[in-house]
Amino acid sequence: MKAVAVGFAALFAIGCSEGSGGAGGTDLASDVAATIDVPAEAAPDAPADVAPEVAPDAAPEILADLPPPDPPGDPAPDAPACPRPKPWCAHGCGSDWIEEPACDAGRWTCPDGTVLMSDCPPGTCWGMPLPGEVCDGGWKCRPDPEDFSPCPPLMCAVCDGFEGPQTADGCTCECKGSQVECHAAPADEIRLAPATLSFYGLPIGSVRFAVSGRDPEKHACATIVWDFSNTDHALRAHCHDFSDHFPYVIVKTGTDADCGWDYGTDLAVTKADGCVDFAAFGPASLDLVDVDLEVAGAGFAGRIVADNRATYSPTPVNLGIRYSTDVPEDVFVQSSDSFGLPAWVKVRPKGGEPLHLFPLCSSPVCGEEPGGVCDEAFHKVENITGTSYRGSVWLTWDGRAWAMDPDAGCWVSAPALPGDHVAEFCFGWKVSDGPAGQDVVDPFCHEVPFTLPTEEVVYHADFGG
Repeated sequence: MKAVAVGFAALFAIGCSEGSGGAGGTDLASDVAATIDVPAEAAPDAPADVAPEVAPDAAPEILADLPPPDPPGDPAPDAPACPRPKPWCAHGCGSDWIEEPACDAGRWTCPDGTVLMSDCPPGTCWGMPLPGEVCDGGWKCRPDPEDFSPCPPLMCAVCDGFEGPQTADGCTCECKGSQVECHAAPADEIRLAPATLSFYGLPIGSVRFAVSGRDPEKHACATIVWDFSNTDHALRAHCHDFSDHFPYVIVKTGTDADCGWDYGTDLAVTKADGCVDFAAFGPASLDLVDVDLEVAGAGFAGRIVADNRATYSPTPVNLGIRYSTDVPEDVFVQSSDSFGLPAWVKVRPKGGEPLHLFPLCSSPVCGEEPGGVCDEAFHKVENITGTSYRGSVWLTWDGRAWAMDPDAGCWVSAPALPGDHVAEFCFGWKVSDGPAGQDVVDPFCHEVPFTLPTEEVVYHADFGG
C-alpha cells in the first residue's frame, strides 16, 4: 500500500460534508480515496501502510469512525485478541502522520518512533493550521485581517473562538455547522434594515404575501413577494423550500422610498434560502423574515439580505420536519387540533412536561382586548409530500411558554428558560375522517434534543431504502 499524507483540514472538511458518516452515509476512508488522488511519489519518505489523517480537535471521534486496517497476516490460532476500539499512533504529538498499531499478545504496540495519540496531552493541536487558526488548548479560530485575503472557502475547521460573522476586504466568514466558511461579497449587496421592514398581503385576487424594506446606506429598496396561489404552498411558515416565484423580488436603486409591490419582476432569483412567516397566517405565526437571496437582471445583480430575527426577545425558533423517501407517498401532519393549533410538534424541557407553545383560545390572553373564548375547532391535516419523494412542514415558535393565571383566569407568557430541551415531531401515513374532522392515524413520533436559545430545530426524516 502506498504511504499517503492527507491534510487534517481537508479530511475534516470531507468527513463533515453533507451525507458522510452515520446511517446511510459514506465511508470516511472511501471519501478520502475518492476525493484526493495522491501519486506514489507524494510521500517518498513515509513508510508503507500509513493511515489517513484525522481532523484537528476531533481525532478520537474521527478515528472511531475509520474502518479497521487490514491485518498484517493471519494471527496465530491461540493469539489473544486486542481490545477495541483500536488506538492509533502518531509521529509525535500534533503530527499529521499517523500509523496503524500492531496487535502483539493481546496488546496494541506502536511502531518505533511513534506514540499513542491517546497518550498526548489534552488540547493537542493536530496537523497544520488553516488560515485563521491558532493553537491554544486545541485549535481556535481567531483570524487576523490578512487571513481574509484572498477569501478562503474554509477559514477554520472549528468554530471555537470565532466571533462572527466577520467581514473584511469584501470577504464574509461565519460559522456553519462545526467550521467557519467564507464567501466573497457579490458585486452589489442590499441589506434591508430591520426597522424599515413591513409585512403585508397583496391587495389582489391571488394570495401573495410580501416583505418590503430599505437599505438606507445604499439608497435602495427591495420587496420580496411569496406567491402562494400559483405555487401551491400552504399558508404557514416556510424554511429552505423556496422555489420558482416563491419568492420573486422587486428592487429599486437610487431611492430612499419604499419599493411597493407588483405582479411580477424582470429580476431572476438565482439563489434563495432561509425562513419566512407572516402573523396574518394565525396564532401559530408571527412576522419573521430571515432570508438570503441572490438575484440577476438589468436593474440589479447581487445579494439581498432581510433578517429581523434579532429584533425579537426571546429569539424565535423555527420548528420543522423535512421528509424524504425513495418512493412517492403521502405523509400527513396534524395541522389543526381542537383549538385550531398545529399538533405535530411538542416542546418540553429535558425531564419536564410539554410547554404550551401558544395560548389556547378556550380562555382570553391577559391584557388583550377583546377577550373571549372559542368553540371547538375543526380538526385538519396537511399532506406535506403530496404523493412525491419529499416535503417539509414548519412553524415559528416565539420562544415563550404560556400558562394560565389562576386568579385572573387568562393566559400569561414568559420566555422559556434557556438550557436543554426536547422537540417531539409526529407524522403518519393514514388519515381518519370523524365528526370533529380529520386526524392522523397512529402517528410516528421522533424526539430531537436541542438547547435554548437557538434559531432552528428540524427532524430530517429519511425513510428511503
